[in-house]
Amino acid sequence: MNSPFSPYPVLFTSLAEIESFNPCKSGWRRILIGQNKTESDSILFPIVDAVESNTVSDVCWLLMLMLLIFMLLIMLLIMQYKQRGTNNS
Repeated sequence: MNSPFSPYPVLFTSLAEIESFNPCKSGWRRILIGQNKTESDSILFPIVDAVESNTVSDVCWLLMLMLLIFMLLIMLLIMQYKQRGTNNS
């Protein structure tokens, strides 16, 4: 029986998100061609799909930026939590 849900976590991105990171021209051109697009849009697709059109280093670059943003958000949440704790004392 085939399930539409993967048993593994899947990360998604969009061309708009990738474009916001200012990718190199060649990598941007490859991802547009790989997604059969001529310009950016907000339609989500699995990041692993980018490996079919782009180099592994392009995909690692994207993952690194996404991880950095995630880490910054976590740090901001921790700072807010600590600030809230000091204000309640």
